[in-house]
Amino acid sequence: MAAADYGGRAGDGGDDREANCKNMLAIRPSEYPSREAQQRLAARLNLAWDESMQYWPCEVADSARLEEFVDTFAVETLQEGERFLLMELVVESANMQEDLGALHEDTWARISGELLTHQHLYRNIIRYWSVWGTRREDAFCISPRMRRIWRRLDRK
Repeated sequence: MAAADYGGRAGDGGDDREANCKNMLAIRPSEYPSREAQQRLAARLNLAWDESMQYWPCEVADSARLEEFVDTFAVETLQEGERFLLMELVVESANMQEDLGALHEDTWARISGELLTHQHLYRNIIRYWSVWGTRREDAFCISPRMRRIWRRLDRK
């Protein structure tokens, strides 16, 4: 993992989405990719970015672009920090689609394949979105899917 891709802690957020992202950062502050990694990925994907965006993957997630984001894993050479950020962006966007009942199984199969292939990088993302210790109705829409992924990790 490139040292330049990681570092920093997020500040305080106001709404629930920001609070969720802040909680996500809290479980891995030393691993969180740097602003430079965010800028590189934003440029690749033509996404908004500026210094005031504390929870960047959550702020730029877009369920309508989920397929494009997932395709990026296969067609782009990504540094680990960018790959990590892209997965956060993908999962946030997939959660939005799941909430709408629009997440296709083939898309989820591609996402879960990436999660399992690079589990060393994504383990904390999987754990966060699994929301263990809560009832399903209190978790994210995508939590049941992430819990199934987590169980597969525990078997290895």
